[in-house]
Amino acid sequence: MTESHLLREDIEHVRRRPGMYVGGTDLWGIINYLVCPYNLLLSCNPSYIDTSLHEGTFKISSDANLGLKGQTGDVFPFGAFRNGPGRGFEGLVFTALSAQLSIITVINNQSYQLTFQRGQCVKDEMTPCSDALPSTTFSFVPDTQIFQNVNLSEVIFESYFNRICHLFPGVKFRFSSETKTAEYFSPNGLVDLFQSFSA
Repeated sequence: MTESHLLREDIEHVRRRPGMYVGGTDLWGIINYLVCPYNLLLSCNPSYIDTSLHEGTFKISSDANLGLKGQTGDVFPFGAFRNGPGRGFEGLVFTALSAQLSIITVINNQSYQLTFQRGQCVKDEMTPCSDALPSTTFSFVPDTQIFQNVNLSEVIFESYFNRICHLFPGVKFRFSSETKTAEYFSPNGLVDLFQSFSA
């Protein structure tokens, strides 16, 4: 059985039973879905992760290098997503439960772009670029056919970044939306968190 066939089966399974992977299709489910791209990036030792939310579209950019390489033919171009970064399942779940997902990775003056619609790959290309520094950018829209509500309060993001920055000291998390711009950073990790409690 080919890798592409296995991947399509996996994606269909996630879409049929999203609760098995993200805990439901309610608020808790979409929060677990949104954590997936951060787990992928954080597994690759980034120095920053930038998030923007505008008119329902998320964009997450980082200097993390996922090592994604475009391929053509029968093998799907993100085998690493099937058994790779994070805990091994985040890429699959993230792809399957996004209505639209564009992934661009830059490494060694090459840009690799993959675009998915509800788990189906619709674009796979590699082009030369002038940027030699590695980077990864996700642009995506959660699937309203899966999730009951995709409109999240900015308080949820503030709470998440406040916590996650202490677990990954030295990584800058920046968030921007139509109404808010903020940076979350902890040079000393949990030490900073415990000191904030005693202050």
